[in-house]
Amino acid sequence: MCDVCVCVCVWRVCVCVCVSQVCVLDEIQMIADRARGWAWTRALLGLPTHELHVCGDPSVLPLLEQLVADCGDELKVGQLI
Repeated sequence: MCDVCVCVCVWRVCVCVCVSQVCVLDEIQMIADRARGWAWTRALLGLPTHELHVCGDPSVLPLLEQLVADCGDELKVGQLI
């Protein structure tokens, strides 16, 4: 296990090999894109992290709420200005 784990990647090749305390997944609205949404879904459901922060357009919130509920996880919604 890593003492400090930093993983920076682009959406197509997001592969992290250690568990991190916090990950940030940007442009989460792309999860609804028919051609590229698979990558955001894979990252959202598969990143090895204790806490995941997602950033993006709030229009995707209903989809996120459903995915999180299906997984039995907790979703906290906040807004940064």
